[in-house]
Amino acid sequence: KIVLEEFQSMFPNSRLPDKKTIYSLIRKWNKDQTVDNVNKGRSGRRPSVNTQEIQARIRDQLEAELALPDALRKNSATLRRNLGISSSTFSRIARSLGYRCKRVNKRGQEPAKYVYRRNKTS
Repeated sequence: KIVLEEFQSMFPNSRLPDKKTIYSLIRKWNKDQTVDNVNKGRSGRRPSVNTQEIQARIRDQLEAELALPDALRKNSATLRRNLGISSSTFSRIARSLGYRCKRVNKRGQEPAKYVYRRNKTS
């Protein structure tokens, strides 16, 4: 109640904050010793995962897969899960390295299996 009275005297033309707001600010102060936005530095574009190390790991994985016949190759989803990156990132890096994704079983066969192959150079 004292806090509300002080707030009202400092900001006479503003609405009083809700009890929940005050309690959440107190909880935040007790936890972080600040009421500032602690997520401030984390906004904006995320750092790229397209690094030289990731490219080398993808290249190594795809080269190892190319040595196997189509029937024994791992599905593209398995390859990207091993690296812990999204499918779009994996595909983008693989295309930049000169690979393309190709379906190897006939349509209608489940589950669909996609493997990577080297692009034909002209």
